[in-house]
Amino acid sequence: KMSGRIIISKEYNPDKEMSLYPTDYVNVFDRVCGTSGTSKFSRFGGKGHKSCNKRVFVPGKIDSQYEECLDAIDCKQYNEMRVPKADHGDMVAVFSQQMISHHQ
Repeated sequence: KMSGRIIISKEYNPDKEMSLYPTDYVNVFDRVCGTSGTSKFSRFGGKGHKSCNKRVFVPGKIDSQYEECLDAIDCKQYNEMRVPKADHGDMVAVFSQQMISHHQ
């Protein structure tokens, strides 16, 4: 989520001002990676990565923070974009199932 406020001085009415999104806590891993909610998918971060079942998203040895970020982002995407029981007989349905969950 992103929040911002633009005040157009001629039109500004403080009574009509809406509150901004609350500030979310960003942990160190996500701050370094520039992500949100990705740390639980890191190899060292927690439960989310276990569902990746040792899949290789970043080939070779992961020996930099950048590669760790990519691996966690790919694992998160793998988990959050999977569509259970996709009807593979209808390619339009499969595409729709994948795109709807991707853009929610």
